[in-house]
Amino acid sequence: MPLVLADVTLGAPSWRRRDQRKDHVSSFCAFILFDLIRRAPLVKRLVLETYAFPTKQSSTGRYSRAQGDHRDLDYSSAASLAHVIRQCTNLEHLVIADAEELFGLTPAMGDAVAELRQLRSVKFDGIRSRTLQVFSQMKSPIESIDGSIDDDGRAYPGLHGPFLPAQARWLWKFTTSLTELRMCNQFGNFVDLGTTWPAVHSLELYTIYPIPFTTSEIAHAFPNLRRLVLNDMIHQADDTIPRMGWLFLDFVSMRTPRLLGQTVRHLHFHSSPEITGDVRLAEAILHQLSPVVLGCRAEECMLKCMVSSAPSVRILQVFDSRPPREATESAEAFAQHIERLVVRDALSST
Repeated sequence: MPLVLADVTLGAPSWRRRDQRKDHVSSFCAFILFDLIRRAPLVKRLVLETYAFPTKQSSTGRYSRAQGDHRDLDYSSAASLAHVIRQCTNLEHLVIADAEELFGLTPAMGDAVAELRQLRSVKFDGIRSRTLQVFSQMKSPIESIDGSIDDDGRAYPGLHGPFLPAQARWLWKFTTSLTELRMCNQFGNFVDLGTTWPAVHSLELYTIYPIPFTTSEIAHAFPNLRRLVLNDMIHQADDTIPRMGWLFLDFVSMRTPRLLGQTVRHLHFHSSPEITGDVRLAEAILHQLSPVVLGCRAEECMLKCMVSSAPSVRILQVFDSRPPREATESAEAFAQHIERLVVRDALSST
């Protein structure tokens, strides 16, 4: 029994689209409530996927839900779940696929999560005002946050209030406890770089827009990083060099070329100098960072930059969608000084 309840996943991701009529939450609550005192404290990790709650039944008796239309979910069992969660005193990891909608329609859920005291990591999707309010009220010393910002709220009309400037400081309670931060979408208005998070060692930022922070601003706010991932889809070169580097930085993954002003042992360089025309900047970055392990695209221009500017490379990881043998043959022509060549699928790279 303890092992069964230690890690609980309810529902399925939205892309699987099955078991839409089953109320996984009601079944879970009924099981826990049968012996609440002994069973609730056994739950250590809880995942609420999109279909943890059932779809509503229409007037025709059919269950249907358009892809991405969260208004057709039946949250009537959320109040019972809030009662159960309050008793899960040892809950350490919480994942909620539709956090903003759930907290907005069932405020008791947000109150229950905020009252937990042993939470260490949370992953919330669709973050807007109500989720930020839950963060600001949390009593747990959160160590890891994985959040996806709901860009404009159009996905869930009527659920979201306007953002306030003060909400940019929603992380302030975790300045000493937070060690890992991963944010997706338009997070620029929600991370206050005027605050310093000395304990954060892993920072990952993903967006289809240019990252709105300079490297210097990131270095000031997160001075003790060991892992840094900057994944923006629009190339907007940042040539500012931090005044103070990272003493412990070991791994960097970047899509837009950025000068860091220091060496890094392991670099994933996803920029394509051939496409962006930033050959000189790519060479400058490779020379400056002098990685021992380099992950990059299997492009002739990029590999030439490596040969001319990064003789420090000993392990080459090539990201390529072609068959491994074909990709290996393309890379080997530029890998005379490489001790180890690894071919990875392009989709698996960070």
